[in-house]
Amino acid sequence: MVRRLPVIQTEEAEDEAAARRPKWQWVAIGSLIAFVLWMPLLMLASLVRASLVVRIVGGTDAVAVSAFAESASPLSHALLSAATVLPVLLSLATACALGGSLVGRFGGASRAREGAKAGLLVSGAAWSMAAGAGVLPGWVAALASLAILAATGALFGFWGGRWGEKRRPSLLGRR
Repeated sequence: MVRRLPVIQTEEAEDEAAARRPKWQWVAIGSLIAFVLWMPLLMLASLVRASLVVRIVGGTDAVAVSAFAESASPLSHALLSAATVLPVLLSLATACALGGSLVGRFGGASRAREGAKAGLLVSGAAWSMAAGAGVLPGWVAALASLAILAATGALFGFWGGRWGEKRRPSLLGRR
């Protein structure tokens, strides 16, 4: 006797509750998920950033840093700036894309737009953490970093939401 699995999936109570959940709740869920995913990615980015700085500068002691500052070319300074910023920005972009994809995949009526909003919230949290720690030297740097973080979070959250939408289950196997 051959047993066959049913072709049509039945919706469960949890799926119906998720479909009825308001969009703003999915934005909050997506931003929390992205923030939680960003923390370990940020630790890895800090390790990568530290090793890149050591390779570029030649050490972390005051003598190596002052020697680099006096003798380095503008290209070397730009390379050092990129090495300190890009790993952190890449970790944030990855976390926003993953949070947006969960919103797009499981968000009921939520779509990529809500994924972008979740990424924007995480970017705001990242900027406020940097501003609270005193890392931003002036208001120009603060505004520039806010714009870059907001654009990165919204773009990658939208992209992740779009990717998650394409992976939603559909009835009878059609998309």
